[in-house]
Amino acid sequence: MKAVMYEGIGKISIRDVEKPKIGEDGILVKILYSFICSTDIKTYKQGHPMIKPPTILGHECSGRIVKTGRNVSEFEVGDYVAVAPFVNCGECEQCINGYPEGCRTRDFPSNGAITEFLSIDAGYARKGVAKVSKEKV
Repeated sequence: MKAVMYEGIGKISIRDVEKPKIGEDGILVKILYSFICSTDIKTYKQGHPMIKPPTILGHECSGRIVKTGRNVSEFEVGDYVAVAPFVNCGECEQCINGYPEGCRTRDFPSNGAITEFLSIDAGYARKGVAKVSKEKV
């Protein structure tokens, strides 16, 4: 599959990469929309301490589930989802109190979203609307 790779400051490329595998608690999402945000632009222009090259860029996306792990019951193949832009610990005070954006150990997903498929833990996805026209996006 194709992916946009961050190679270092001022350097990106399009590479062929392996389609990701999923774990028992994971989902495989066919990316339909991937969004370039200020974090991606900052990373490209000046680097980012949490994003180490080479890596697939992007952390904001939505798509359709094409495979679910054995332990996943809240989603089915074909569900449309939005993927959380950060991975948090789920155990600190901020996470427990419902404020995961304040997690001190939050990180970006290991696989970026400017690609064809993304593997992520099902807990970082939310069901979305089945049909949204490109004009409404």
